[in-house]
Amino acid sequence: MVICVVIVCSKLYNRPHLPKGPGYLELINTFIALGKGTHMHEVVRGFNKVYGDVFTLAMGQTSIVMVSSKDGLKEGMLTKGLDFADRPNLYAANLNYGGDRNNGIFISDYNTKCKLKRKLFLSALRLRGEMQVVLEQKILQETLNVLQSFKQQPKVGFDPKEIVMCSVMNITFHILFNKHYTPDDKEFLTIMHNVDTRFRAYVTLLYLDLFPVLRLLPHKNRKTIEDCNNWLLELVQRFIDEHRSTLEDVTKPRDVIDKVLIEQEEDNDGQLLSDKDLQWSFVNVITAGFDTTGLTTLWGLALLAKNPNIQTCSPSVRPRINVYQINLSHHSPEQAPK
Repeated sequence: MVICVVIVCSKLYNRPHLPKGPGYLELINTFIALGKGTHMHEVVRGFNKVYGDVFTLAMGQTSIVMVSSKDGLKEGMLTKGLDFADRPNLYAANLNYGGDRNNGIFISDYNTKCKLKRKLFLSALRLRGEMQVVLEQKILQETLNVLQSFKQQPKVGFDPKEIVMCSVMNITFHILFNKHYTPDDKEFLTIMHNVDTRFRAYVTLLYLDLFPVLRLLPHKNRKTIEDCNNWLLELVQRFIDEHRSTLEDVTKPRDVIDKVLIEQEEDNDGQLLSDKDLQWSFVNVITAGFDTTGLTTLWGLALLAKNPNIQTCSPSVRPRINVYQINLSHHSPEQAPK
């Protein structure tokens, strides 16, 4: 009865100008399908056929407009980018960032502090000169390590996820903190465990946005997320303290964290961005970059495994587009070897 009341109230408060979308019964069937192994992109594709390229997806009391067409994405990301800059205020997202999603960068409201953090990190992530050359060398070496690990696997087939994800995490930490770990390093394994555990726990709490009344019940994964966050925050703070005490030449930053500390000192003297802000921002970059880059790489491997002819076409395609191999010295697309 309580759930029915919540559903009716959320329907009454829905804004009438939103596009049509699936009802709650369809969403329940969707979650059942996801539990049986159906992929989310297949579910969204099914909604596209019924409701078109733009439709509304109800997440409890929050309505989310889904856009999947090329023209719609262009309008939302470019033409009306500021209108779409905010992120939905989801309960699970708040839990994932210490009770306030605005602690992060990519899931927060587009307010003054968010703009400052995005500007700061986007500027720091634009690697140039020696830093870019070193990064290219690191990516090339990690790629060779992945290939070597693949060759050592049994011929009957294997799951490349762990190998790829470890490599992605190593590159991420090299870019951010100039840190490199061996695959069996205890701290590195703990990082991987906490990031993976945090993500899995977060996914299990998404249903709390669909059924707000269930938030009143205890859930062990709330504590799991809190523990993982605390460990990652302490790790990042340790890196911040180490870099702050060893940074000697502000004209030669060693990594992203050096650039962030320099920008923080020059732009606002730490008045707007505290160490807590930097902690959460780095945790956000680590976890978001790890998931997106790792999963994109795995999808790319799956595509190549399914379509091996793509690799034979690569030499003929490369001269026609601005894609070039990573070399020890950096080339712009115009200077890339043909």
